[in-house]
Amino acid sequence: KLTSVQRRKFAFTLNMGIIHIISSYNNTILTIKDRLKQVLFVTSTGVYGFKHTKKGTPFAAYTMASKVFQRITIKHAIILIQGPGTGNDAVLRVIYDMKIKIIYMRNLNKLPHNGCKSP
Repeated sequence: KLTSVQRRKFAFTLNMGIIHIISSYNNTILTIKDRLKQVLFVTSTGVYGFKHTKKGTPFAAYTMASKVFQRITIKHAIILIQGPGTGNDAVLRVIYDMKIKIIYMRNLNKLPHNGCKSP
């Protein structure tokens, strides 16, 4: 478990972490958890200077993820992807570039099994 000083430093190393990527058409949110599922770090594209419609672009997601993973080093990761946005692929590209070993990857998008009739 990280102390409050380590959290404020925003630079730490994890042996195994859980990475949540929530990507909508308007924004991309990245959450990093430890093995005990305690949230260590949450960020979005707006924190890094992108505003309005530029937050939903893959370039914004790539920039956000590269700045995060330069400071937070993770050796092994479980990746959970959610949402229809284009930021998912950009964040995954950064994860592959940083040589993070992927243990498990899952897409959490909800698909109906013949539910309500679409309009």
